[in-house]
Amino acid sequence: MSEWPACWCGGRPEAPVTASYRTCNACGTLVSSHAGDRQHYQWVGDDESGHYGAGYWHDHVPGDLHQPPLDERARSDMKERCLAWLERLLVSDPPPASVLELGCAHGGFVYLLSVAGYAAEGLEMSPQIVAEARARFDIVVHRGPIEQCSFDRPFDIIVAMDLLEHLVDPRGTLEVCKRHLAPGGTLVLQTPCYRGEGADWPMLLADDHLFLYTAASSNQLLSEAGWVDIEMTEALFPYDMWIRARRPDLPGSSRAACELPRTEPQAAADSRTSRSVSTRPLIRALLDLRHEGQVYAAERDAIDADRRAKEDVLQRVVAEREAADADRQAKDKVLRQVITDRDAIDVDRQAKDEVIARVAAERDAIDADRQVKEDALARVIAERDAIDLDRQAKDGVIERLIAERDAIDLDRQAKEAVIARVIAERDAIDADRQAKDAVIRRLSERPRRGTDDSTPGEGS
Repeated sequence: MSEWPACWCGGRPEAPVTASYRTCNACGTLVSSHAGDRQHYQWVGDDESGHYGAGYWHDHVPGDLHQPPLDERARSDMKERCLAWLERLLVSDPPPASVLELGCAHGGFVYLLSVAGYAAEGLEMSPQIVAEARARFDIVVHRGPIEQCSFDRPFDIIVAMDLLEHLVDPRGTLEVCKRHLAPGGTLVLQTPCYRGEGADWPMLLADDHLFLYTAASSNQLLSEAGWVDIEMTEALFPYDMWIRARRPDLPGSSRAACELPRTEPQAAADSRTSRSVSTRPLIRALLDLRHEGQVYAAERDAIDADRRAKEDVLQRVVAEREAADADRQAKDKVLRQVITDRDAIDVDRQAKDEVIARVAAERDAIDADRQVKEDALARVIAERDAIDLDRQAKDGVIERLIAERDAIDLDRQAKEAVIARVIAERDAIDADRQAKDAVIRRLSERPRRGTDDSTPGEGS
């Protein structure tokens, strides 16, 4: 769709909630992208055309929405939803009163209203569904929509359960409803209440729920449609709201003046009222059974809550146990690894202990050898010390001898000097003697020469 449909209030939906819903910028209603297809939603022809034909109930609801078929819902709704609605209506608007239910579907609520003493009639759009409801409960069901209906009298109450969200023109339909109520008559609605839920809200059914209202926007809708004394309370389900409003009394008019002539004979009406009154104990019994069921349901819910709490505790304990088991397994794995490492360390330690023992033995042998050598060394040192002492003594002797030798050397040197002097003197004496001997020989040779001259061959 090129342009998003306008809201019922005329506002423009802008803020997207999902691909199929936008929020009205004026009133806050969620507007479906299908809300503009008036013809498809507002009228059912021969059950082959229109959204709410027989195929909606027999195919779409069970097939697409996964809800029970209409016959099965007739049984389940009678003892649950319909009975709950009836109980609230008996408190706020007790019989005798005439009631019209819009969108009565299987007709079960209309039937319960009739049994409880109301003059109840229903309205549905599909010709086939209308016929099935009439046959199923023997009740009065009109073919709608209400905009095209005429009734033989105004009603005291109009109820529309889970219908408002399906209306393509909700303000127009509510204004029409007002025309079919007696002055001061009551309108009772149940419809989903949008409180800002996200895209997973189960009520976001764009093909079916054309408008989803907030409490404020539903109040605005009813006020603009001319309703007064609007009350909103919690509904049977937490996602719904229960709305009760009143048609204002028109100035200068009375209920009798607005009533159309009754086509039903008074005797028949009185008979039906009498019959309804006589069967009210059945309704009371059903309500009692519902209350007992609610008590049982509350006890069951308490048991379920206790069971869930215990299951939560159990799950937590199981989770803690599993975590403990996982932790234990991890620690066991670590422990096994530690044991493996320890065993490897023990083997390594034993090997190293053997090495240490061997080294220690070698060390002890070395220590013993060293002790022997130290003993020998001590003995050698003692001997050395003795030798040192002896050497020192001998060194003293040597030093004394050296001193004596040095003294002798000095004396010898002195004596050698004396000797040298003496030798020199001797040599001088020898030289002098030689010289003197030479002189002597020379002197001694002279006389002999004179002799020799006379006596050849003789020496001196």
